[in-house]
Amino acid sequence: MDIVEGIKQITTVLNDYLKPFGLVAEMDYEFAYYWESDLITFSLLDIPEASNLFLLDAESRFPQIKAPFFIWALHHEIGHNCTYDDLSEEEIAESYAIKNKILETEEHSDNDKMLYYTCPDEYAATDWAGNYIMTHQERIAKMWNVVSDIIRQLKESYDDEERS
Repeated sequence: MDIVEGIKQITTVLNDYLKPFGLVAEMDYEFAYYWESDLITFSLLDIPEASNLFLLDAESRFPQIKAPFFIWALHHEIGHNCTYDDLSEEEIAESYAIKNKILETEEHSDNDKMLYYTCPDEYAATDWAGNYIMTHQERIAKMWNVVSDIIRQLKESYDDEERS
């Protein structure tokens, strides 16, 4: 499968999935939520340093959920959209203060990185994600079956090219 076609197909599936939330998807180098444009970016890159710590936090809070990083990350970003208005001004200020403190540190230890997930906005987004994943398994599985199949086809095409 052509990489551009595969990314277009994944984006289409995700945009359909995100419609009920009033969000749109776009591929980028990382998962992120942009409130000013109702955009969620997604990535197919495997960056274990980022994904492992995020999953450590998410799975410690929701050990009953066995979901791939892509599912957790996507729903965490949706969670930002769905919880931001519920945060108080103090919680938003605390979130920015913690994130700025982390950014000012030159060397980021795992403890610094884990501190990030305690920010009220990050904590709320992951909490929302876990609860949504538990209560919408069928809807998520339907989307993930299509997306993971496209990803599999992309990997197979890449592997075939590498062998040639």
